[in-house]
Amino acid sequence: MKKHYILYFIFIPITFTSCSKNKLSDQINLNCNSKSISQEFKNCKEPNGHFEINLPKHFKREFFVSEHESRLYFADTTKELTATAITDVGIYFNKKNIDVAFFNEKLKTLKQEHPNQKIQAEEINFQNKTGFYFYFNAENENFQKNRIEIFLQNKNKSYYLISIDTYGEQKTEERFCEALDIIEKSYFY
Repeated sequence: MKKHYILYFIFIPITFTSCSKNKLSDQINLNCNSKSISQEFKNCKEPNGHFEINLPKHFKREFFVSEHESRLYFADTTKELTATAITDVGIYFNKKNIDVAFFNEKLKTLKQEHPNQKIQAEEINFQNKTGFYFYFNAENENFQKNRIEIFLQNKNKSYYLISIDTYGEQKTEERFCEALDIIEKSYFY
C-alpha cells in the first residue's frame, strides 16, 4: 500500500508543473503579471480563417496576404518606438517541419548572425501546437533590438511564425509581456 502513496505523490507535482507552464510568457521564462486594462478591442480575422486576434482599437494593424503566406502586423503607434512592441503574426504555407532538425539549424544560423549575443531557445506547446521559441538581442543601427520568434507547427506542414520586436533597453520584458498577452488571447486554427 505504501508504494501506491509514493507513486501518487510523485505524479501530483509533475502534473502541477506541466500545467503551470501553459502560458507562452511562462514557457519563455518572462516575469509577466497580467494586468486587465479596460479598453475597446477590434477582432482581426485572417482572411482565410487561419487565426484571429483581438487588438486594442487604437493599434495600427495591417494584413499582408499572398498564396504563400498570410501575415498581420500590429503595434501601438501612439507610443514611441522604444516604448512599444511590433508584432508580426503569420501563417506560412510552404511545407516545413518544425522539428528538432529545424530547431538545430535555426539556432546555428542565429549564433552565426549574432555571435556575441545570448540566445535563449526551447521547445514550447501552445494551443495544442508544438514548436520552438528563440529569444535574442541584435544591434540595429541606433537602437538595441530584442526579438522573440515563436514557430508553431500547423496541419499539412504549414506553420505559424509569431515575431515580437522591441527597440531600446527600457521595459523590454514589460513590452514583450503586453504583446504575448494579446497572443495568448488569440486563436490559431
